[in-house]
Amino acid sequence: MERDNVGEHKVCPNLSCLKTCYIVNDDDESPSSPPSISTTTDRKIEFQDSAVRWIMEESIPFRAVETKSFRAMVNTVEENESEHGIFKISRSMARRKILNLGLLSKKATKLELQNYICAFPTDHWTGPNDETYTTLTCHYINEEWEYHSCVVGFKVFHGQTRGQDCGEDLFNIFDDYEFKSENVTIIVTDTTASMITFGKTIRNERKIEHGFCVDHNLHRNCILAFDDKNLPGSERR
Repeated sequence: MERDNVGEHKVCPNLSCLKTCYIVNDDDESPSSPPSISTTTDRKIEFQDSAVRWIMEESIPFRAVETKSFRAMVNTVEENESEHGIFKISRSMARRKILNLGLLSKKATKLELQNYICAFPTDHWTGPNDETYTTLTCHYINEEWEYHSCVVGFKVFHGQTRGQDCGEDLFNIFDDYEFKSENVTIIVTDTTASMITFGKTIRNERKIEHGFCVDHNLHRNCILAFDDKNLPGSERR
């Protein structure tokens, strides 16, 4: 990383803000204020970090930073010819920066969750491209009684979605984050038949409780309640 007269520049691992942070040197007399963006390298890093934040927060395709319209817009902020090329970012660079931030965020999340008792809803579904997706979210309350949640797993699921397979996939994520079974209150799923086996798997192998989603139960009951064929006298129609 580049250094200036204040300290070392690095990117904050918090994906929600993507702000620029600084480690201040011990001999600095005014550590409360960040350094001004003065050098070419600093201006380039600031632009790249801002562009990555824009891509993530607005769900922009990576290719957008290489379009002619984006380049034309960026060129309007270059103050002089010496700055030509400073405000430039490629799709591969954006992807690499986001992946690196994801790794840093994962490490920070692992450290954050070690001291909390958590609940984990999980789900599998098939997208319009016929790929199966899986997600796992973590919910907990901190020492100040503030509610927090975060995504700890979201990926394309390969293989069969039997209860046993889903259980093994969950264990892989838990092992990756080093979650302890005693710190898990419950795993919540929908009411599909395979989740019965899933519940037995996590109870038998990890001593973790399993519960069905209340919303999903309510939804299924409402469908049955408002189905005409279930109404009294419907058999005479």
